[in-house]
Amino acid sequence: MLKIMHKVYRNYKIGRHKYSDFKEILGLNILNKHSKDSVYSKVFRKNVYKNASFLELLLIKFIRKRINFIEKINHHLVPQNIYDFFKQKLVNKNKISITKKKSEEFFSIIVPVSYRKHFLQHVQLSVFNNTKIFLSTEKEIILSMSRVNLLSNGKSKKKHMEIPDSLYNIDENDSIHSPTVKLVNTIINRSVIRRASDIHIEPRESVVSIRIRIDGIMQFLMSISKSEHLSIMSRIKIMSGLNIAEARLPQDGRTSVFINKEKRDIRVATMPSMNGERMVLRLLKSLNDLKNINQLGLSMEHLSELTRNLNEPNGLILVTGPTGSGKTTTLYAALSYVNKTTTNIMTIEDPIEYNLSGINQTQVNNKINLNFANGLRAFLRQDPDILMVGEIRDNETAQIAINASLTGHLVLSTIHTNSSASTITRLINMNIEYFLIKTCVLAIITQRLVRVICSNCKVIHDRSYEDKLWLKRQKYESSDKILWKGKGCYKCYNTGFYGRVGIFEMAKINHDPEVSSKISIIENQTLIYDGIKKVFSGITTISEIMKISRS
Repeated sequence: MLKIMHKVYRNYKIGRHKYSDFKEILGLNILNKHSKDSVYSKVFRKNVYKNASFLELLLIKFIRKRINFIEKINHHLVPQNIYDFFKQKLVNKNKISITKKKSEEFFSIIVPVSYRKHFLQHVQLSVFNNTKIFLSTEKEIILSMSRVNLLSNGKSKKKHMEIPDSLYNIDENDSIHSPTVKLVNTIINRSVIRRASDIHIEPRESVVSIRIRIDGIMQFLMSISKSEHLSIMSRIKIMSGLNIAEARLPQDGRTSVFINKEKRDIRVATMPSMNGERMVLRLLKSLNDLKNINQLGLSMEHLSELTRNLNEPNGLILVTGPTGSGKTTTLYAALSYVNKTTTNIMTIEDPIEYNLSGINQTQVNNKINLNFANGLRAFLRQDPDILMVGEIRDNETAQIAINASLTGHLVLSTIHTNSSASTITRLINMNIEYFLIKTCVLAIITQRLVRVICSNCKVIHDRSYEDKLWLKRQKYESSDKILWKGKGCYKCYNTGFYGRVGIFEMAKINHDPEVSSKISIIENQTLIYDGIKKVFSGITTISEIMKISRS
């Protein structure tokens, strides 16, 4: 008996292997198996050899003090397709149950106490990352499985959602699909579960690497054999309407899919490389994920200035920043704010990322010469109130946007520059006269995205020497302020961060002729200042702000 318990103790890696632990659990004062009159001998002669279930009771009592143990299993909030997946993969073979509480974001896998730890780790890796392992008795697990089966059989079966022919149902568990389709579905599903924004399919010399971008950082997802490369590329090309026979030239496409009964749009781009054709899939957010201006992370000063400018009858509002800094999200939030039944709003975009109700959106089509400039010029004959141009890229588009803002229209757009000051320089380089810029530009919003500390593993962080030095360079005294960081957990995949938030800088044109500066950044609203405020509010870390600071 002691050998068996000692083995369980070792399997679950509970540090110590002392007989005193067993004495504590069994409640014995004397633990001497050589003594015929000992309590140990009497108990086990009476129970262990006559009643085998006594062994399980002792094991449960032994483990309950050191491992999360569930007495009664209640099933809550487990989607039927998720439960079916577990049932198909694990439950029937291994007596494993699954549950999920409303307050938790993970699934609980419940297994009998006799399972080894290396098997449990295999279960977590082969099923989902957002899982935790719990222990219970085999009897309780079997009862819980029977209760779920009775519950599901007693209810009338729901009709399956009809999916339009133009959309693809991305279901990792669908057994009717070919191995290639299953593999593509698995890649997309697992990327969505981990909140990825992009999927990179990259052929190497001997394998194909699949990486995903989460909160702006590339992370490894899986590797597949080189023999599967061509088939999954062809599958995705068919889904997105690309030429499957062309691998020498870059191609761009788009597809719409259903993932967990929710429509998601995916932008697809291919590019030839030395080891074969690579592909990037941009996973666009659903409409439910779109933010309003109160959710962008704007400070009260920024929010007040932005709403004031959005209520202006005419003028030009520019959102600037590098690729991937959240400019489009800010524009859509601004459009949602001004979207009213009494207002005619028109946009020209490349591409249209979200379909906004009540707004007239046009897609750029260079094949028929429908670019930003031509679309914007045509908009002026459609009696608009507010115009949104996806990006100002050239002199013609800039000139039309300036003219539109001068003739009674509010124009919103983005421009690829790294700062507010360089935005003015960029417009001047496009041959826009400074007096026109000074007249029509209402505000320039510069923004970046930084990662947010995971709320599940957030702890106080002592200042490092680099932190103190950086704060000193920023001339910010903060000896009484607390810093935070994420230590890493299952929710954030041990990164310490979960999600991203914007940091902003609001600038406006200086109208004072005696001041030589062309723009002025609103006091206490610089990019770095906004970032420091978010650091000491416990939202992000100094290391994240340092990434976007040149100083």
